[in-house]
Amino acid sequence: MEKIILLIIAKILYLIKNKGRFRFNFLSYLSNILLSFILYDLFLYTNIKLLTYLASFLYSFTVFALFFPNWSFLPFLFLSEIKLHTKLLAYGILLKINFDTKKAEEAIVLLNMTGKFSKALFLNNKLLKGKRTVSLLSHKLYSLLQIGDYIKANKVVDEILNTNHNNIRFLAIKGDILLNLKDYENALIYYEKVLFYRPNSIEIIYNMGKAYFELENWAECEAKLNQALTLNPFFIPAYTALVRVYLKQNLKEQAIKVLKKIKELVPEMNKELQKEINNLYEKAESL
Repeated sequence: MEKIILLIIAKILYLIKNKGRFRFNFLSYLSNILLSFILYDLFLYTNIKLLTYLASFLYSFTVFALFFPNWSFLPFLFLSEIKLHTKLLAYGILLKINFDTKKAEEAIVLLNMTGKFSKALFLNNKLLKGKRTVSLLSHKLYSLLQIGDYIKANKVVDEILNTNHNNIRFLAIKGDILLNLKDYENALIYYEKVLFYRPNSIEIIYNMGKAYFELENWAECEAKLNQALTLNPFFIPAYTALVRVYLKQNLKEQAIKVLKKIKELVPEMNKELQKEINNLYEKAESL
């Protein structure tokens, strides 16, 4: 009787997690539950207490992992975090004893990895007084972008591009920075340069669509968004951006058509996307 109750509980929890649907992993899930019952039966026959502990652990582990599938990854993250901070502490001590530029640059990378962007910038600026390499400038650029200081980031990327005129990565970053600085026309110039080398870059095409949107160039904006969707028909941000383009032009039918398409592509949306779609529907219906 106890096993039947435990089996029912396990199935109910599975259905709650998967919103009433049986998925491909159900057989694996059920197998672990049944294996825990077999271990318990073996305990009843042999009276070996270890078996009941194993049965309880397997049952609990299977149900727990259903709701927290990546919990076993947490100890790895914890140990990695300790390792990073230990390295940073060691670098801090070594740099105070003897300021080595190579160790300082390695410390900057670790500081950026752990989100200590202000400290990374302080150390980076100290190194840049002695030499201004693309590597150091790149680290500084990353720190500035992470804290959202686009004005200073713009100056750094310009310095990098002075000696790396056709570097696609930095050209794209320059375009993104200008987009954030609301210099949309110049952002488009840099995006065009990137497209010359990577004509099928969805991210760049989509960002060009965003720039055209801000410039209220609806025809070019729609063209870029549709181009992005041709390359990737499941790129949801382009669909929602397209809806906004139609709303700006009071094109109710086109907007609702795209919203229905999104619902077909993503029948089970997360809360954030669902809220966004609902808001867009309300705006479309009010036209």
